[in-house]
Amino acid sequence: MSLLAGVTVPQQGSLHVLGQQLEQLNGIQRDLFRAHHVGYIFQLFNLIPYLSVVENVVLPCQFSNIRHARALQRSRSLEAEAQRLLGQLDIADTLWDLSVTTLSVGQQQRVAAARALMGAPELLIADEPTSSLDENRREAFLRLLFDECEQVGSTVIFVSHDVSLEKQFDRTIHLAAINKASAQAVRERT
Repeated sequence: MSLLAGVTVPQQGSLHVLGQQLEQLNGIQRDLFRAHHVGYIFQLFNLIPYLSVVENVVLPCQFSNIRHARALQRSRSLEAEAQRLLGQLDIADTLWDLSVTTLSVGQQQRVAAARALMGAPELLIADEPTSSLDENRREAFLRLLFDECEQVGSTVIFVSHDVSLEKQFDRTIHLAAINKASAQAVRERT
């Protein structure tokens, strides 16, 4: 996931994401690429504790004029787009101006999802995004994720240990298969 997001670069070979050869970019260029094109739902959320719920959600638009413009195509203001996403993720409007530290773990996870969806990134990477959600909220989250991504043509890379979610996706790859392929490639090189 770090490779796809441009956080790290491959030690050998090349990596093309959305037509961009990431290992050819320097760190600042990769950061800008990620800001413009990648929404990331981190397993540990990575919310900014001194910002409000809405401020956390609009944050990607502060770093990317592309996502800023896309958000304004969907709503009249960044705040309105953040509120739309939060409402769909069942975050009550009474919480929108509070610090994210006052929220439950499940609420924080949904705020992190809204932030990743903000500004319609072309690639959405989700690392265990449903781990803290109950079954009803998990279903609502998946519906929103799929609906939002389908409307804007985003690709979803979804990582989960919950095998019951597998049937929700067009394609799945098991970690064991990736590890087996990696081991095979190493044997072939030596």
